[in-house]
Amino acid sequence: MQWVSYAVTAAALFVVGGVGARATDIGPWYRNLNKPSWNPPDWAFPVVWTTIYILIIASVGRGTGTLTSPAGIHLTGRFRLYGPPSIF
Repeated sequence: MQWVSYAVTAAALFVVGGVGARATDIGPWYRNLNKPSWNPPDWAFPVVWTTIYILIIASVGRGTGTLTSPAGIHLTGRFRLYGPPSIF
């Protein structure tokens, strides 16, 4: 049943990523900014974010699959519910 932790993590990341993509409006204000020469090209962002999301799914899925004690399950659920912003 370890695949469940991967599936839940992937579903949560797709939801968060979809909401973030919809909430982000890259309009003419961004295109008209004076960017430095080392600014990555537009095609690099989806490639990098997809790689980051795959690594997050792999690490969280693997980590939560090993937390079988009641305390571990509770803390994992807490983390997934509130996420990193509530830690800071």
